[in-house]
Amino acid sequence: MDTEEDLNKYYSINEHKIGKGAFGVVFKAHSIKDKNEVVAIKKVNKEKAGSGRIKLLEQEVTLLKEVQHENIIELFAVYETSGVLFMIMEYCESELGAFIKSKEGGILNQNENRALVKQLSSAIKYLHQNSIAHRDLKMENILVKTEVDSFKSKITDFGLAEKQSVGTLSGKREFLEQFCGTPVYMAPEILQKHSYSVKCDIWSLGLIIYESMSGKFAFERENMTEEDLIELIIKAQFDYENENLKAYPESAKEMLKRMLKADPAERLAAGEIFDWNWVQDSDQANPKTALEMMREMAREGGDDSDDEE
Repeated sequence: MDTEEDLNKYYSINEHKIGKGAFGVVFKAHSIKDKNEVVAIKKVNKEKAGSGRIKLLEQEVTLLKEVQHENIIELFAVYETSGVLFMIMEYCESELGAFIKSKEGGILNQNENRALVKQLSSAIKYLHQNSIAHRDLKMENILVKTEVDSFKSKITDFGLAEKQSVGTLSGKREFLEQFCGTPVYMAPEILQKHSYSVKCDIWSLGLIIYESMSGKFAFERENMTEEDLIELIIKAQFDYENENLKAYPESAKEMLKRMLKADPAERLAAGEIFDWNWVQDSDQANPKTALEMMREMAREGGDDSDDEE
């Protein structure tokens, strides 16, 4: 586009901001062609953002063009001038945190949490199958579209997402430098600058679900320094005796515990979470995880070698 005003040919923009960041704002808008089509328009000032952030936005656009899942935000179009970039995206009514607070008692009930886990694990399974790690899952990056008797959650903000090459993800130090703010949802292996994989998303999802089930964030931050917080995260110790959590069956709590393991190798995979009996509302026993099967194979291999001797 030559000027920002050219966007008015396609969309009628509501001047009331529905979101705001360091380098831009988000508006609600209606399509000129179809008044019933509502979208969200993310407007980014290129000069304020700088080349580094623009690079991340371009990366986000590339990834969003590649993915298609009902629980991942949809990118419809991108327009830009020499000074501004516009991302035309699917409109959602609220962030997950605000949606939860709007519910009775400020917490999701068990069926709502089951639906939330099912939706998000399905989306993360899809991303991981396509070798994509989101790397910035948090309450603010889960949006919600409300329906008559249900809701649909949508993962958004892929600015820090990365496609996995062979083995582990790259750029641990670079990622820490890109990440702004207190790293409350960041996995222990990243904070310790160890190699990490797509399992970093499982930790972040675990924290989101812990909060949606218990009604509180896993790490109390009052009068806590960032160093104290990082130490708590690395220890991976959680209060599973929370009154709200006590209402959940053991299977649901076991799932949560396995998502929040300090060792990423011990965490459930996204597909294992999706298939978990509590998530599927099934009485069937949970199938063995990949790690459990590997351990069994290792034990059997050890037994065979003993017999040969």
